[in-house]
Amino acid sequence: MRVDLDLKRLDPFGDRLENTINRATMGIMTASLVVGSSIVMTVDGGPRVFGVSLLTYCGLIGYLVAFANSLWIIFSMWRSGRR
Repeated sequence: MRVDLDLKRLDPFGDRLENTINRATMGIMTASLVVGSSIVMTVDGGPRVFGVSLLTYCGLIGYLVAFANSLWIIFSMWRSGRR
C-alpha cells in the first residue's frame, strides 16, 4: 500500500519557519561572538604587537564580525518585509 500526501499549503509555512530558524541561529552566533570577544579582550597576557596584546586584536576582529552579522540579519529582515 502506498499513500502520496502533498500539502501545498504548508510549503510557505515551511519556508518561513526555515528563514526564522536561520535568523535565530545567526543571532545566537552573533551573541556568542560578542561574549567571546569580550572575554578575550579582558585577558592581559599573551604576545604583544605595538604594545597592545594580540588577544585584544582578536577580540576586535570578533566584534567586527559580530557587527557584520548584525547588519546582515537586519538587512535580510528589511528585505523580506518588502516582498
